[in-house]
Amino acid sequence: MDKRWTLIIVTILMMLLIYSFLSMVLKKDRKRTAHTRMYRDYSSYNQKKSLSDYSNNNSDKSNYSSSNKNAELRNNLINTIMNNSVSGYNTFMKKLAKKDKSKPKEIKNPQYVQMIELSRKPLPELQIACNLFRNGDYEEAITKLEEALEKLDPLEIKNRIQIYSFLSECYLKLKDDENYIESKIKQVRIQRKYNKIMKDTFSNFPAHDFMSTPDASSNLLRVKSSTAKLPDSPMVREMIKKAELDLQVARKVSQ
Repeated sequence: MDKRWTLIIVTILMMLLIYSFLSMVLKKDRKRTAHTRMYRDYSSYNQKKSLSDYSNNNSDKSNYSSSNKNAELRNNLINTIMNNSVSGYNTFMKKLAKKDKSKPKEIKNPQYVQMIELSRKPLPELQIACNLFRNGDYEEAITKLEEALEKLDPLEIKNRIQIYSFLSECYLKLKDDENYIESKIKQVRIQRKYNKIMKDTFSNFPAHDFMSTPDASSNLLRVKSSTAKLPDSPMVREMIKKAELDLQVARKVSQ
């Protein structure tokens, strides 16, 4: 009986030992399997992540390269357009130069051509008169200006305008009102002739005429109001006198 119980106890102990041993082995296998799965999952996750990052980097690189390509294409297009424009302009200018050499450009208004050619002629009397005017020798300046008028061609319009302008200023300094008005009226008429020639040649020419009567009246009031607080002087009296005479000129040329 004792031997049997001893055998039973030993058998149970052996079974427990075997069970514990097998359970330990199974636990180790489970841990190893779980660790391997986790490692595999993590490695696959890292692999997926690295692949996604790689794809993102590749997409960024592709976007960057595509943007560079677009910018390069755009620059090439702009350079092509500019080169074509420059070459087209040069071709046009060469053709225009050939046309100008073969056939000179015609001016529709011959008076304009003659007027421009005459205005280029030197007029030493006008320069001498300017120097005399600056020095206060108004009578001698008038003499030189009248001599210059006698030598001028009827279409030498620009010089005539300058001469009559200087004459009127000389007469203003000499307080010769009648000759001032007469010279100013002649200047206005020559200026209108000049405007007509320019208008016939260039349709968009901005013609400038002498002051109208209302403008001259406003100018006289403005001069008087601006000089009212100034002390009396020959310069102030001359300014007022000039504005008064210009009003008379405006009335005469507007008739």
